[in-house]
Amino acid sequence: MTSTLTPETTGRLTRDEVMTALDVVLDPELDEPITDLGFVQSVTFRDDDALEVHLRLPTSFCSPSFAYLMVSDAKDVLTALVSAADHDAPGRGGGGGGGPPPAPPPPPGRAAAPRGR
Repeated sequence: MTSTLTPETTGRLTRDEVMTALDVVLDPELDEPITDLGFVQSVTFRDDDALEVHLRLPTSFCSPSFAYLMVSDAKDVLTALVSAADHDAPGRGGGGGGGPPPAPPPPPGRAAAPRGR
């Protein structure tokens, strides 16, 4: 499953920031972060400043509802991350230079994953 976000500021983000943001996306059945479970197959910053994230399903028998929840939650989190980076960019109202954007809140109805790795 692939999602591509194309705001101008994706070039300002790092892979670590993307993975940290995805830490709040949980597998609905296992209640574990998709990052800990290895479901994030790749994070790519393309030449056209697009952020492309590939997620893989844990098995071919993964419930379509669970797959949808994980992908939808990941897209919501990444959209918020890119939006925060865009807002913090110079000339966009945030002044820039304020360090990395804050991690977005967990998706609605989901608890944030514990951070103690």
